[in-house]
Amino acid sequence: MMSVKKIIALYITIIFLLVVLPINGKNSKINHSFIFNLRLDYVFHSLIFFPWMGFFLITNKLIKPFFWLLIGLLLAIMSEVIQFVVPYRTFNINDLIANCCGVLSGLVLLFFHRKKIPFI
Repeated sequence: MMSVKKIIALYITIIFLLVVLPINGKNSKINHSFIFNLRLDYVFHSLIFFPWMGFFLITNKLIKPFFWLLIGLLLAIMSEVIQFVVPYRTFNINDLIANCCGVLSGLVLLFFHRKKIPFI
């Protein structure tokens, strides 16, 4: 079984690859697909960052929840900043908002289940 550190490293590596690889152009079908009146790519952005607060904080008891939230938000912000710098990718403020919403929605879910988690 993989250790938590290896899972987190794999997760961050996957996010980095999604950020730098030219996989989603302006004419991509996902940019024109909607679910509940939201563009599907924004939903995916949120879902990618959703596990940060819930699963990874629960499995990493050494870092305080507030500090872990800041790391998650920085990761969400940096993923868009990198796209600003990479010439074949584009920065999108809505993607940035969706990334941060994913981290924060994980925090909200964690808040509702805090009685089950003794160190929060």
